[in-house]
Amino acid sequence: MLFRSNERGAVLLGYSPQVLAAASFVVASVLGTVVVVLASSMIQLTSSVFTFGFLVPGLGAALVGRFRSIGVTVGVGFAIGMVQSTFSKLQADYSWFPKYGVREGLPFLVIIVAMVVLGERLPERGSTERLTLPVVPPATINWKTVGTPVVVALVGVFALGPLWRGAIMSTAVAVVVALSYVVLTGFAGQVSLAQMAFAGVAGFALSRVAERWGVPFPVAPLLASIVAMVFGVLVGLPALRVRGANLAIVTFAGGVAIAEFVFKNPDVVGDASTGGAKIPNPKLGSWDLGLVLGSNASRPVFAVMLVVVATVLAVMVGNLRRSATGRRIIASRSNERAASAAGISVAVAKVQAYAVSSFIAGVGGCLVAYRFGSVSDTSFGVIASLTTLAFAYLGGITSISGAVVAGLMASSGVVFYAMSRLSSHSGPWEAFISGVLLIVAAVVNPSGISGGVRGAVERARLRRAEVGA
Repeated sequence: MLFRSNERGAVLLGYSPQVLAAASFVVASVLGTVVVVLASSMIQLTSSVFTFGFLVPGLGAALVGRFRSIGVTVGVGFAIGMVQSTFSKLQADYSWFPKYGVREGLPFLVIIVAMVVLGERLPERGSTERLTLPVVPPATINWKTVGTPVVVALVGVFALGPLWRGAIMSTAVAVVVALSYVVLTGFAGQVSLAQMAFAGVAGFALSRVAERWGVPFPVAPLLASIVAMVFGVLVGLPALRVRGANLAIVTFAGGVAIAEFVFKNPDVVGDASTGGAKIPNPKLGSWDLGLVLGSNASRPVFAVMLVVVATVLAVMVGNLRRSATGRRIIASRSNERAASAAGISVAVAKVQAYAVSSFIAGVGGCLVAYRFGSVSDTSFGVIASLTTLAFAYLGGITSISGAVVAGLMASSGVVFYAMSRLSSHSGPWEAFISGVLLIVAAVVNPSGISGGVRGAVERARLRRAEVGA
């Protein structure tokens, strides 16, 4: 407890913070292993069952207990388990009781409401709240910085084969999703583990407005992205009271609630046997921009559209970085107390960041939907949010160039496709490799690959200047 409260005080008393931290991890790992061993005699354990059946409810209970009160944590844990068991009984006995999402999703909604009520308000003038985050570099938008990656991508689309073209398309979509993290985590310093859930909301909304209501492109994806923006703002409201790890858990719970309530409801996703909710091809008048499966699968027009959309959003994020709104968001990230003293509404800045970020994630979800012609819950789970966040942080969470690097390194992107060409066994190792690289980047270079390259270039420039002087 002393280590948690004051590391310097622990050192003065002769304790090593590193040893105490390692011991805490060991004890927590042993307790988690005991839970798995005990549960294995009752249910068949899988990764999803352990994550959503035990880990997330346990995190929620600990969050309500503020990671301090053992009694409150145990009591809330028992309450969540009993409520979930009661819901299972009601689902089996009563036809009117909702069949999807209530058992898994409702406890998480209760957790979110509890944290909104119990969490601390944003700091007013005179309070302190300081975060140490990677530096946000200035956005340089010109024909060179924008045109070079676009030209390279278009050359690859037209000159390389269909498999390389597919990797470029995956990269373009991943760049869009990574840009949403740049706005939210890089600019605003907020954590969200529900970005792919917002993308999924947009994908399913696109199916409804385009397939069922006949709304044409590009109005349909814009409306779907606005729906995702609304969900993003609602899930982000706890950011007005909670921060850091608490906020990560709340957004994680929000992502799970969306996945259970929405993505697994057949009234939304359609019959699973049909492949999910259908998405019509994007068309501008009589010009079909879609990737039609079958004999026309190698058409480059869809890949060009993805590159164009990613470029437009990257330029928009760059302009946001240079705008007054962007400066207010970054100021709120750096020091909430100073921002409040300067007359900046920290609450408004955070809500703006969540709105823009979830809108961009929604656009990414629409692109995924257009690419596959349908949407299902398998593409937009919470685990997908963790994976995309890992790649975004690895590429560089605070810059547009970092989002591009994240897209290149994303699953099924250009880098991993190139690795698969060198070794056919690299596919199953994608998540493991990205996780190891993320740990290394967090320890060695928090600015990510893009930040490391940018820093190396700057140091080389300074050395040349010193030599010239």
